[in-house]
Amino acid sequence: MRCIICDQERPESEEHIFPLAIGGCLATPRVCGACNSKLGARVDAPLVDHLAIVMRREELKIAGRGSVPSGFDRVLGGRSVLVRDQSHQLQTRIDPRTNTLDIRTIPNISKVTLPDGRVADQLRMDVRDISKLGEIVRKFRARRGLRPLTPAELDKLIADAQANAIENINPEVIVNIRVDPIGFMKCLVKISYELAFSWLGEDYLDDPIAQKTREYLLKIMRDKDIIYPTLPMMGTISFDLIEPLKMWSDNENLHIACATLCQGKIVIYLKVFNIFYAALVVTDAAHKYLTMGLSDSKLRFLAIDPVAGAYAESSLIEEMGRIASIMLGRAPNPAPPH
Repeated sequence: MRCIICDQERPESEEHIFPLAIGGCLATPRVCGACNSKLGARVDAPLVDHLAIVMRREELKIAGRGSVPSGFDRVLGGRSVLVRDQSHQLQTRIDPRTNTLDIRTIPNISKVTLPDGRVADQLRMDVRDISKLGEIVRKFRARRGLRPLTPAELDKLIADAQANAIENINPEVIVNIRVDPIGFMKCLVKISYELAFSWLGEDYLDDPIAQKTREYLLKIMRDKDIIYPTLPMMGTISFDLIEPLKMWSDNENLHIACATLCQGKIVIYLKVFNIFYAALVVTDAAHKYLTMGLSDSKLRFLAIDPVAGAYAESSLIEEMGRIASIMLGRAPNPAPPH
């Protein structure tokens, strides 16, 4: 199989065009396992983990292959520090049992100066993790080449730690929230590219824009700390509704994709929930793929219901006919994808 990402002959795997984590149920087998894994980690992830997407996934109970995400965990979860002592590192998360913020000290060892001027190692840890103290001390002393503590010495150490434990109630913390303002664009480019291949056929792999798009995706997959290169597809990516997608805007939770002809170019329009929108040129040589202009069956329409895990696909001309019938009162509103 010729992988449509790395352009190598490799065994196929199932790649979800719209990520499975957002309810994407349309897949292509034309991506190898290695590319599939990297696409998920470096191309799909910035969209899947975007705060607005996480909040919608939580609202709609969309789990993908894992569990339903928590929007509060996305904002508050992770590492933080105490306001009064920023060397005091914390782990914050939402406790699923109580739906409240749980703050836990991350075990760490630091140097402290004692009143008599001696320098000693101080272990700071959460009192709820006291059962791990023996193992932490054992590993620390082994790394320093120190003799193991006897059971009696270890019992005394644990007793002293428990006696001197300090419990902070509602401590003030500093939480760093990481926001990637443009990373989601990579996934929209990938979706457009994979749809273009699915709809236009094998010849599309040799299209100049397709070649540039593969290079773009491979560079992202290869270079972990990449500074986002110029998008290979001309067009628009927006948080605002794009005019041609307005006719499908009533259902905020559907994913929509369609391909149309514009001034000799084929443009793919995308709607991800009602959060992200895109209009991307996948080829500027439409004549190589279309023989019937706007009525060509290669110009497709796709609607995905991420909650039901179902999709409906047709030619764009059929979809436009359906909409015209609804507007003229000749047809009922469509049933959800199935």
